[in-house]
Amino acid sequence: MAPSYTWDVLSRHVTIATFRGIEQGREPMLRVHPPRPAKMYATFDILEYLEHEKPGQYGDEQQKSFAFVVEEQVKTEVWPDRDGDAIAATVSALKPGQKVRLSYNHIYVTRTEVVDDRETSSKYPERGVVLLEPIA
Repeated sequence: MAPSYTWDVLSRHVTIATFRGIEQGREPMLRVHPPRPAKMYATFDILEYLEHEKPGQYGDEQQKSFAFVVEEQVKTEVWPDRDGDAIAATVSALKPGQKVRLSYNHIYVTRTEVVDDRETSSKYPERGVVLLEPIA
């Protein structure tokens, strides 16, 4: 049986931000073998908040910066409305210093699956981009 997903929104962020650029992650510094390759992060400095909701106890407070791995922003069971290709195209067209409207959600996902007639579940946080558009 396929896993099922439920999620709770911990916080919602709608911001005006400046694109800082693409930065290499620190994954190679992890003390694991074999070493993991570095992920490439799109990084933003948040200039102002247009909206911020924190319905969950553990949701993120207002942040000064935000970063995400472009390749991980794809449509999934948890993010059915997300257009990963559009997000990737927008990021590739951005120039450092360019202002954008950036909206993202901090959610808590529960993944439930039946294995050998036993129900198992795992829980984990995710932060996903909902909207990314340049400001003229």
